[in-house]
Amino acid sequence: MVRCVTVPSLSSCSAVTAHLGPTNSGKTHSSIQELVRRGAGLYISPLRMLSQEVHLRLADELGADRVGLLTGDQIVNPTAPVLCCTAEMAPTRAPFAVVDEAHWLRDADRGPAWTRLFTACRYDELALIAAAESETLLRSIHPSVGIVRHHRLGDISFCGAVTLDDLQPGDVVVAFSRAAVLSLARRIAEQGFRVGALYGSLPPAARFDQVRRFEHGDLEVIVATDAIGHGVNLPADAVVFAETNKFDGVRRRDLDLWELAQIAGRAGRGLDADGEVRVLAGVRGFDPDAPLVAAGVEVAAGLAPSGLCVDRLLVEPTLDDLDCDDPRLLSRALDDWERAAGEELRHHPWAAPASVRVRVEHLEVLRGAWGGRPWPVGAAAAFEIAAAPVPRDDDLLVLARTAAGERVDLGAEWRVDDLDSMPLAHLERIAGSSRALISSARRLGGLGGLDPVELERLGSAAELRARDLLAGEILENSFGRCRYCARQLEPRFEVCRRCRSSSGRTRTRAGRAGLSRPDGPARAVRQGAGGSSSGASRGVQQ
Repeated sequence: MVRCVTVPSLSSCSAVTAHLGPTNSGKTHSSIQELVRRGAGLYISPLRMLSQEVHLRLADELGADRVGLLTGDQIVNPTAPVLCCTAEMAPTRAPFAVVDEAHWLRDADRGPAWTRLFTACRYDELALIAAAESETLLRSIHPSVGIVRHHRLGDISFCGAVTLDDLQPGDVVVAFSRAAVLSLARRIAEQGFRVGALYGSLPPAARFDQVRRFEHGDLEVIVATDAIGHGVNLPADAVVFAETNKFDGVRRRDLDLWELAQIAGRAGRGLDADGEVRVLAGVRGFDPDAPLVAAGVEVAAGLAPSGLCVDRLLVEPTLDDLDCDDPRLLSRALDDWERAAGEELRHHPWAAPASVRVRVEHLEVLRGAWGGRPWPVGAAAAFEIAAAPVPRDDDLLVLARTAAGERVDLGAEWRVDDLDSMPLAHLERIAGSSRALISSARRLGGLGGLDPVELERLGSAAELRARDLLAGEILENSFGRCRYCARQLEPRFEVCRRCRSSSGRTRTRAGRAGLSRPDGPARAVRQGAGGSSSGASRGVQQ
């Protein structure tokens, strides 16, 4: 069924410079200043939050009328001479482009968007900002690349363990799920600190509010996921690891050294400031690996290799590659392509096949929605819908319904007229779904009549309400407590072993309902890269 494995040609640039080095080494700062000096070009990043942050920074320096923002869910001043973009949304031509966090090109979910930057895009001059481990691949892609090596400007050191009582204003505590973040934030608040929280499903309005308040000293401590390891700038005096393992969407695993280094390297308030890294001790349910963190600090300081492997660009299949006209057979065709590409590209100097797992999973959701009968769309449309950037099956089902011709009233289904009575988790799902569907509607050309403007209205209302509820959620959440005896336990569990054994009670998980029916059956949440909020089931602690 597979016709071929297409490897796109590499684009050429008149000048390519790679700025390589650890965090807090000034590599991003210098490239952005060059963009400011030129007054025209692109800033490209892997995360919406990072693009939004740089957009605000450049708007202050250059004036709001000269800077625009292009992400999947936001378009601001798109004709401005300077644009801040996510990799998926970056224009294909520009006189100068800054590509930040370029080592993301090996990320399983987002890597193909970076391949596009090196193949389909034509930039006159290119500044690449990446980890040092990217050098070999970058030289393979651009043999004449100029290398600028950066070294950390301030010292960073591992300072052992601290307890909740030992935390200081300016500390950032790191955990790897929404439940863990909120549980820790509550416990730290109980010690008398003014505490904030940052995690993947927290809407942008709430995230920016938390960062601003921490910067201004209104919040003394923030508990955050690994979002701070991907360039989101928090002025942290110290980074304190409460966890060193996370659920990555497939399994629960220890952090890699390069991941630890990315997070630990954020310690230090300013580029040339010294930073301290610690582990949190004495908190039930949290058991960070101190030697692992110490090794990560060595990497962050530039004193040890990270183990990060950045050696290939990820290539996705095209519909022509699959040679499949029946949308019901696309899953099989994708599996065949992945096997064929694995063989054909085994010895390729820079290309490797991207995983088709998510697209196959999406096609199976469409099969469940449309059944075995002839589908309402052809192979080309189904192929594009399956590539939609939606992390939840519920959102993909909305696309399936609209593609079948159904007019969907999301305002009614999400009950947005009743936002004031909704819990924070439900508001987060509305905000997240609105952003995902905005991105999908733009990518699919408004398929089925989804209106990005109306979705933005719905999502913004949920975001603002979520921002207002976060402080109360920090103080009142029950994560990390047995639902029966209030005993402290690991946040991903709801019932302690003692209560389970004594009563035979079975757990129920709150807040897992689908968006369309807030009190309806639970649905699994699939996770993207970064593990910002775990989709693992919360059962009984063993």
